Amino acid sequence: MAKKEAYWLNKSQVARSLGISTQAFDKWGVEPVARQGREAYFTMRDILDNRLAHVEARRSSSGADDDDYDAQRTRLTKEQADKLEMENAVTRREQAPVELLEWALAELSQRISAILGAVPSKIKKRVPSLTSTEMTNINREIIKAQNAASKVELPWDKLPGFD
Repeated sequence: MAKKEAYWLNKSQVARSLGISTQAFDKWGVEPVARQGREAYFTMRDILDNRLAHVEARRSSSGADDDDYDAQRTRLTKEQADKLEMENAVTRREQAPVELLEWALAELSQRISAILGAVPSKIKKRVPSLTSTEMTNINREIIKAQNAASKVELPWDKLPGFD
């Protein structure tokens, strides 16, 4: 058993000198220098080392959080800038929303289909000598063109970077 040194402090003395409860000091997990019976003794050096290690551990763990926070903040700022850039391009009419492009394609398909639908009667008026077989062949080709026009979609798979 080691002889108690003058600079050793028991738990009550440490807690009183630091202005905390003995339970709070217990939670710090400081290892005692020596034990005599039920009494545990500590040095201020060990207590200070414990607290410095605790602060360093918190700093290193919060440093990772700070880096993560900074990365998230940078990502958010970039996304906001990209969004504003796209909105400005739409305002300048350099880009258009997909819904508008799809609507324009649908309108164009309907107009083409209507014009093609009128072609057989116009041809029959201009060339009355056409036989019914020839008119049927013309109608068949026009129907193929109308069907192709009605199936027009945006070719997303053809755009670079959309594989």
